[in-house]
Amino acid sequence: VAAVETRPINRVVQVTGSVTAARESRLSVATSGLVTALHVDAGTWVNVGDLLLELDPELAQLQWQSARAGAEEARNALADARRRLREAESLAPQQSIAETVVRDLAAEVAEDEAALHRAEAEAGYRQGVLERHQLKAPFSGVVSAKLTELGEWVIPGQPVLELVATDQVRL
Repeated sequence: VAAVETRPINRVVQVTGSVTAARESRLSVATSGLVTALHVDAGTWVNVGDLLLELDPELAQLQWQSARAGAEEARNALADARRRLREAESLAPQQSIAETVVRDLAAEVAEDEAALHRAEAEAGYRQGVLERHQLKAPFSGVVSAKLTELGEWVIPGQPVLELVATDQVRL
């Protein structure tokens, strides 16, 4: 004789099927370049934002520095044009300077402002290209395949890693 008790009944049922991840991605780089660092291998668990791969940034960094210098040059030219325009405007009421010269200086200030905006946009573009020399994990998961190696030249659209999210799977 035994005391009555409640407990779960486990029943094992064997079925055939497959398990697929809700999210799976074949990752690619955003710019062309030479692979100089690979921080993961197949089977590596990564979190969102982890650095996976790096491309050689040397030329992109030089272009970014050049664009920043161009923006600084345009900023200085604009400051100088504004200074000369203020001086001319202060002389205009005394008729010590021709009004045409004042208008020419105002036009020069407008041109220098446009040149500064263009140079700043170019510097921003070059910074964006430089930042795209690193591939980061778009979501947490496991690297299921490594499709590139150090020293390889990769281009946008070419898969370099496969990443599978393991937080949600389908049976």
